[in-house]
Amino acid sequence: LEAAARLTPDNAEVNANLGGVYQAVGRFEESAAAFQRSLEASPTARGFTNLGTLQYLLGRYTDAADAFERAIQLDGASYLRWGNLGDAYRWVPGKKQRSLDA
Repeated sequence: LEAAARLTPDNAEVNANLGGVYQAVGRFEESAAAFQRSLEASPTARGFTNLGTLQYLLGRYTDAADAFERAIQLDGASYLRWGNLGDAYRWVPGKKQRSLDA
């Protein structure tokens, strides 16, 4: 995947997959960068969900909520995306009601 990303740096799918691998092996900053490159090439609900999940796992709940909101703007029909947003807001000071609303 790293070679594919070097050869096709604007390939959203390659960067999304590379971000997932980096996340799985604990290379979190590289994961975030790969997810961001994927989103720059093709902003998708899945891509924002991936980035939000990484941010959530790192305890960056405000950033996670922002990413989950972007995912919902692109595809608000998924109850999982709403659940992710609610989980993230639960940990953001002053966002308890938004957590419940989500």
